[in-house]
Amino acid sequence: LRLPTITEDEIANAAGIGETHDGVNFLRAACVIALEKAQMSFDPLLDAFRLRIGHIMGRLCPVSEYMIRQKHERKAASYQYLRDGPTNNEGFSTDITHNPQFRQLVRTLFDQFV
Repeated sequence: LRLPTITEDEIANAAGIGETHDGVNFLRAACVIALEKAQMSFDPLLDAFRLRIGHIMGRLCPVSEYMIRQKHERKAASYQYLRDGPTNNEGFSTDITHNPQFRQLVRTLFDQFV
C-alpha cells in the first residue's frame, strides 16, 4: 500500500483563506485531506479487486454446477451401494437442484446479475 505524502500547500489549500481560523476549519481541512489521500491510495486497489471479483463471479456458476453434479453422483453411488439393488433414484427425484430447467433458470439469473 502506497502511502501518499501531505505537503504544506495541501494543508493550506484545504484550510482555506480567511482571517478566522478556528478548530472547525482545521478539522474540516484534515478530513478533506484524509479523504483525498485515501481515495488516491485505495482506488487502484479497488479497481484490481473489482476486476478479480468479476473474473471469479464469471466462473462461479459452472464450478458450482459441477460440484452439485459430483455430489449427486456420489450420493447416487453410495445409495445404490447401501441398497444393493437395481438403480433406484426415488430419494433424489425431489431434489430440485438436479432439475435442468431449474439450473437453467438459476444460470440465466446469475448471468444477468454478473
